[in-house]
Amino acid sequence: MANDTDGDLAPDHYDFDSDADGCLDVIEAGFTESLTNPGELQGTGYNATNGTVTGGVDGYTTPNDGDSNGTFDFQQNDIVINTQPLNQAVCEGDNVSFSASVSGSGLTYQWQLSTGGAFADISNGGVYSNVTTNTLNITGATQSMDNYQYRLVTSSTAFVCGPVISATAILTVDSTTVAIAYGTPNPSLVLTEQTPLANVAGAYSVYAIDMDGDGDTDILSAGYQGGGEVNWHENNGSQSFTKHTIDVCGGARSVFAIDMDGDGDIDVLSACRAGDEVNWYENDGFQGFTKRSISVGLNGANSVHATDMDNDGDIDVVAGSSFSPHEILAFENDGSQNWTVHTVASGFRQAFDAFAVDVDGDGDKDVVGAGSLDNEVAWFRNNGSFGFSEITIDASANGSRAVYALDMDGDGDTDILNAAYGDGEINWYENDALVFTKRPVGNTNEANDVYAIDMDGDGDIDVLSAGQQGSGEMAWYENNGSGSFSKNTFDNSVSDASSVFAIDVDGDGDLDALSAAVIPNEVAWYSNDLLNPQCEGDIQFEEVGGDAITWTWSTDGSATFDNISIQNPVISGLVDGEIVTVTISDGTCTSTTNVTMAINPLPDNTFTLSEETICDGETATIMQSGSTLGVTYQLRLDSDDSNVGAAVAGTGNAITFDVTPTVNTEYNVLATDDVTGCTVELTDLATITVNPLPATPTSLPLLV
Repeated sequence: MANDTDGDLAPDHYDFDSDADGCLDVIEAGFTESLTNPGELQGTGYNATNGTVTGGVDGYTTPNDGDSNGTFDFQQNDIVINTQPLNQAVCEGDNVSFSASVSGSGLTYQWQLSTGGAFADISNGGVYSNVTTNTLNITGATQSMDNYQYRLVTSSTAFVCGPVISATAILTVDSTTVAIAYGTPNPSLVLTEQTPLANVAGAYSVYAIDMDGDGDTDILSAGYQGGGEVNWHENNGSQSFTKHTIDVCGGARSVFAIDMDGDGDIDVLSACRAGDEVNWYENDGFQGFTKRSISVGLNGANSVHATDMDNDGDIDVVAGSSFSPHEILAFENDGSQNWTVHTVASGFRQAFDAFAVDVDGDGDKDVVGAGSLDNEVAWFRNNGSFGFSEITIDASANGSRAVYALDMDGDGDTDILNAAYGDGEINWYENDALVFTKRPVGNTNEANDVYAIDMDGDGDIDVLSAGQQGSGEMAWYENNGSGSFSKNTFDNSVSDASSVFAIDVDGDGDLDALSAAVIPNEVAWYSNDLLNPQCEGDIQFEEVGGDAITWTWSTDGSATFDNISIQNPVISGLVDGEIVTVTISDGTCTSTTNVTMAINPLPDNTFTLSEETICDGETATIMQSGSTLGVTYQLRLDSDDSNVGAAVAGTGNAITFDVTPTVNTEYNVLATDDVTGCTVELTDLATITVNPLPATPTSLPLLV
């Protein structure tokens, strides 16, 4: 009986597609198809006796059996997707999988991703694993992956018409915004310059991180004059910094820090313009540094940045140069800090800055660059194998000096920022499916650097800039939440301000600013007092993210709550350094944040007050048994806490208050710390008893 593989009542020897897999038998068998009659053998005629094709090149040898399973390929349906991948909805940070059930033999798989454009193959690394199996695993989905699309491409050695592509599955990532407010915030963010760090000749670059693992923030600097120092400034925990020089490399223009070799400590990188060097400095774990060369031929090396560009688990490097041939280079790490050089750009004139970030959401790191001579902002698409193609974002950024990249508008993609030296503009470029629209931030005199982060804790991204010539200027630009910015200058006393960064330097829970200025050879930091330091006692808290329907509060200490399950609890007994944590839920997803509290002690309130009995019209002296230097004491009527007389400064000894009451009166004393503003009422009260004077007779008695 003749075979009918697909059961369509057409015997295989009459059927053009015997297995109904969409691939014609003549092709699956490995023969040459007719150019004019699809499905038939190529030839010029037919044998009238047996019906065979004549004048052809093949067709009467054994058909293909690509998977060597004993069944010809044209008689088996080699790839069948039995179950398509399904859409998945998860919370930010959750793990998720996409899976398809596929039958066939000799199968190979490849998952692909679309972030809004064409699909591209995914590589193992980062959040992705098992990309060449029928189940794709994602570890820790991020908000930026919301609406990403995935599909499975299946191939088979027995299916020459392949591959077969699955249906598209969409990932939905739900995130919840969580934020803590407490006490009484300052009405506006104020950045106040603190004692500058040690002199750094030609200070040009600043960065900050905990270098020595002691829990505080240390600062790094690069100076291109005086030999070109690369330094780290050790924080003693109280924001007193000790300078340690790592290298003198000839015109140090950029400094960065990250764990380069995966040994758990922080290493340092530099770009040294005069020496054409890109270096990294291996930390021995005790902040002893050994210089390791990455490149000695990058002419006018001007910037350095490091991250895992290819998702292989080690740290790669990208650097830009100021002089011909005006290159941006990527240095691929083999895992043992041996470097393969890849050209990102050549002829990108005066490539002052280069920053590695995933611009197109395909999982590898692209590069964003600033080309000063050509007034250009561009990004360079990484094909996943360190092959880069240039895409111009703006060709009119006059004197383009610096770039930075992050999600400015909270829509899940990567936007770009630029500082343009020539016209002093700070701009951001809004990413909409990789079409970039220029948006203004503000202006500063000869803009040389730009950085962006949420400075004021209101949930949107603010911008900082450094301006060079004239008076020089350090500024931050407050985002109103809709992409419109208000400029706030926090230092205009420096000339040639070259670099800006922001991090919590003093550990008080808000972000401080840092600067490097060529004149006056200074690295400085500016404290942010966004939240008033709190005083001992009951403190009102509130979760202000706006997404929560449930709250759970806790601390790592012994403080107590009036209710741990409400939006705005009162917390009592917090001590300095205690961490307050809140976990919220929007009914689907949870998020957690915390804040480390800075708690100032109350003045001593145990001093006693003397009491006195006087006659009406006399002055009483109330003696306070002791006082504290730096504390001011205000006598008050206990009946309404209104002030009586002038406040008295603490002396370290007893102090006195003079009063002239006309009736019996109780007094209290309010003690105020002159530095922290914390106040407390003394526990003791003073009672002044006033005796009336004897009555004066109105007439004398008559003498008899």
